[in-house]
Amino acid sequence: MARAESSPDRRYRGRPQLRPDDETRKIIYEAARHEFAANGFAATSTETVARRAGVSTKTLYRIVPNKAALFEGVVSDRLDSFLSDFSLHVAEGADIETGLNAALMAYADLALDPDAGFTFGISLDHRRLVIVLVDITGVVRRQESMEIDGLAPGKVLSHVKRLANGLARKEEAGERIWGAGVVMPMLFENGVPVAFGPTSMPAWQHVPIVERLSASLAIPVVVENDATAAAVGEQFHGAGRRLRDFFYIYIGVGVGGGMILSGHPYRGSAGRAGELGHIVVKPGGMLSLQKHFHRCEHWVVVKGTAEVTVDDNVRCVHENESIYIPIGNLHRLANPGKIPLELIEVQVGSYLGEDDIVRVSDVYGRG
Repeated sequence: MARAESSPDRRYRGRPQLRPDDETRKIIYEAARHEFAANGFAATSTETVARRAGVSTKTLYRIVPNKAALFEGVVSDRLDSFLSDFSLHVAEGADIETGLNAALMAYADLALDPDAGFTFGISLDHRRLVIVLVDITGVVRRQESMEIDGLAPGKVLSHVKRLANGLARKEEAGERIWGAGVVMPMLFENGVPVAFGPTSMPAWQHVPIVERLSASLAIPVVVENDATAAAVGEQFHGAGRRLRDFFYIYIGVGVGGGMILSGHPYRGSAGRAGELGHIVVKPGGMLSLQKHFHRCEHWVVVKGTAEVTVDDNVRCVHENESIYIPIGNLHRLANPGKIPLELIEVQVGSYLGEDDIVRVSDVYGRG
């Protein structure tokens, strides 16, 4: 059924709509306010905000660099509206009671109820488990932690359930738990962790963390590399709030890096963008004899002594010393000392995937 024209000034099809940026920004903020209120911060995407506002994502990012800045803009806009409403009533000579009522109504419209929803933040490495319960304003309400060195993944996940449920009961959160985020010093594929090597929590390889925790906690669960998650946290709450692009150096179990490009986490084609490898070899331990076709490596020893084989050459590398591994060279790392060997590995190349590791001899029985 054809629509009647409501105005002779109706724009003709195909003609671009002209709108000042300030007006577009107001429309975007209003759309974002509704999305944040309905779905929470974590579940709201800039794409859904753009669709609700009737603008392209390109236009949205031209005006607002990232989601953290969008949320900040929404809050600032509501505060400005509150102050404007209050000032208007004062300027118009309204009585005190009327002015205060208007101020309270405006404040109620912009205020967030911190008790409206909660999420779990779960940090796992090979030594320690930390769980925090956070309200929707980002305040940590409760926290639990425990040592997990030597525990099997199934046992650790049982402790996660126990501690998380305990936090929820203490806060009387009930049905207001929106979800959980898990961070680990590993890469993930489809919610399943993939270890960097035999020293990086190998027991957790192929454990379906998302599936198992979603079932046991009965809430949505997401997983992320710890360094990338730290970069996202900096984007939301730290120096990265007004930056579209930055690199974050994270010091946890080892040294890692997270990249934010154009307001989004950047993982690269193989998920290793920004990765600074941390390798630990036990006394008397030895890694595989291997080579790569697409990358070279730089190793810096930070603790202990490394025995490094490169083709037919064997040399010892001590603390604060480094060695370069060229592309295509057979190489192996061993610890001849009596204390754990720790080193930082920087990989440089066009492709850094696991399938670029050609193992000639491996004590762990891998191909």
